[in-house]
Amino acid sequence: MDVMTEQNSRVQEHILVCLSSAPSNASIIRTAAQMAKAYGGRFTALFVETANFSKATPADKARLAEHIELAKSLDAEIETVFGDDIAYQIARFSEEAGITKLVIGRSTFTKRRLFSRSNLIDSLLSYAPEVEIHIIPDKNADAPYVPKRSGGGWLKILINAGISLAILGVATLLCYLFQRLGFADANMIMVSACL
Repeated sequence: MDVMTEQNSRVQEHILVCLSSAPSNASIIRTAAQMAKAYGGRFTALFVETANFSKATPADKARLAEHIELAKSLDAEIETVFGDDIAYQIARFSEEAGITKLVIGRSTFTKRRLFSRSNLIDSLLSYAPEVEIHIIPDKNADAPYVPKRSGGGWLKILINAGISLAILGVATLLCYLFQRLGFADANMIMVSACL
């Protein structure tokens, strides 16, 4: 009877791995595939596409495509969901798909916020307490991977700051000139508002 129960529980196992462009994601996918094979269960790879994904660099997009191909080669069903709350999307998918075990990497999904020590794993534990979460240690855990956005980054910020300062300087100079010429304050405010 115990053997039958154990076999039934193995058949019902459904392993989920999350896809990302992090360099360590390939080893996490392989670990999840080995787990699915050991349990004789289903294997699904999930990508949560956020609004920022469109700004990812070509290198990050290419690495994600490699990870998707790797998961396919290991017999994973590939799924994609959309949303900015990654933990919620994973938990919701897990509930709908009947996921029993979730495999994630520690450095890939650790996310510190300014005034909160909450991370994705903590959020997953609160959203989906019934799913077993298996955290794969990563030697690069002290330096979490953060996907880069394509574009100037700091250069764009500096350019925008320079434009703002130039507009502010022109408005200040015009107001100073109008004040010296004896214009009323209301006229100076109107000119400043137009800039």
